[in-house]
Amino acid sequence: MDISDAPELALLAMYAEGMHRKSDTGAKLLAPVPDPRLIADYDLRALLIANDSIFSTPMLQVGPEPLYYGYVAVSKRDPSSWIVGVRGTAGIVEWIIDGQFFPDDVRGGTIKVEHGFSSIYGTMQLRALDGQKTLDRDAAAGIAALLGANDKITIVGHSLGSALGTYLAYDLARLIGDRVSACLFASPRTGNRAWVDAVNAALGDRYLVINYLLDLVPQLPTEGPDYSSALRSYTIKTGSAEAGIKVDPLCNHHVLSCAAMLAWTTYMKHAPALLDVDAPERACIIGNRSTVPALAKIIELAIEAGGALGLSAGDALRGLIKFRIEPKAP
Repeated sequence: MDISDAPELALLAMYAEGMHRKSDTGAKLLAPVPDPRLIADYDLRALLIANDSIFSTPMLQVGPEPLYYGYVAVSKRDPSSWIVGVRGTAGIVEWIIDGQFFPDDVRGGTIKVEHGFSSIYGTMQLRALDGQKTLDRDAAAGIAALLGANDKITIVGHSLGSALGTYLAYDLARLIGDRVSACLFASPRTGNRAWVDAVNAALGDRYLVINYLLDLVPQLPTEGPDYSSALRSYTIKTGSAEAGIKVDPLCNHHVLSCAAMLAWTTYMKHAPALLDVDAPERACIIGNRSTVPALAKIIELAIEAGGALGLSAGDALRGLIKFRIEPKAP
C-alpha cells in the first residue's frame, strides 16, 4: 500500500459515509442510494450490514437495529480489482472524548481487541443490494466467496470504519492471503500489541493507517498494555500538509480533510463533483498549503512540547477540546 494511492482511496471511504448520511428513513437504512461518483467507476455487488452503535452511553454498546455499514464493489475498468468501503460516523468524535474502553479477548490467546468496535464487527454480514437478502452472515467469508481466484481487494475505511476495516482486512487475509490490502483513515486503536503484531503478520506492507496529528480519535484508546498503535502508519503534520484545515475537532477528523492535506491537486480535481451531503467536510477546507492556520501550527508545537514532558498527544488534544479552544478572529 503506497501513500500516493491514499487521496483517491480516501474519497472512496467518503462515499461510503455519504450514502449513510443520505439514508435516514425507511428502507434506505439498509439499502442506501448509491453515490453517483462511486458507481461511475465501480459496479456495486453487495452491502455490509451490522447492528448500529450507540454513542451516548459511557461504554460503546451495540443496539438491536441493523443498518448499512458499507459496500462491496468491483472496478469497471479492471474486473479483477475490488473495493470495500466501510463507513464511519461523526458521533464517534463527541463520544470518544469521554469514552471508556474495554479490552476483550474474543479472538483468543494473548490478543485483546476493543470490545465495542469488535462487537459491532461481530454482527457484520454481507447482504444483497436490496439490503434484505443475506448472502453470508460472516462478512469476510461472504466477500471472499465473491472473488475470482486472481482477484484482489482493497478495504478503505474512516474513523469507526477504519476500526471495523482492520478486523475485516485481517479476517480476509486469513482467507485469501496476499490478495487483500487496506488503506484506513483516522482510526482509533483497535487492540493490544499482540493484536497489532497479528495484523502486521497477516497484511505486512499491504496496509496503511493515515492520521492527522491534530485529530483526537487516532490517539484513543490511550496507548498502553491494552492498546497499541498500528505498525504501519503515516501522520499528517502541518509542515507537510498540502491544504489548510479549520482548527475544529470535526474538521480535524473528516476524511476529505485527509485527502486535501495529502494531495491538493487530487482535492481540486474532485471538488467540482462534491455533493450537498459533503458540505460539512467541504466547509472545513480553507485552501492550499499557504492557508494552514497559525493556530494549527501552535497546537502541533504544543503537542510536541508535551511529548518531551511525557504528555501524550491524546491527553493534550482532549484537554484542548474540553476547554473549547478555538481560533480567534485576527
